[in-house]
Amino acid sequence: MQSPAATAEGLSGPLFGAYTFPTFKFQPRHDSMDWRRISTLDVDRVARELDVATLQENIAGITFCNL
Repeated sequence: MQSPAATAEGLSGPLFGAYTFPTFKFQPRHDSMDWRRISTLDVDRVARELDVATLQENIAGITFCNL
């Protein structure tokens, strides 16, 4: 019995046409770490209060920096 999840072969039928999956590529890291900004974060407070707004303000600066 085949699983209900679609497979690559299952997406080439008449309903889907010839579908190719896009290649995955990580975004190159190009920013430098803003250590002053990071040092001002109160990580315990952010975790305790579940401060999503602060996380969103800082996520790009942490995620896309080149260490």
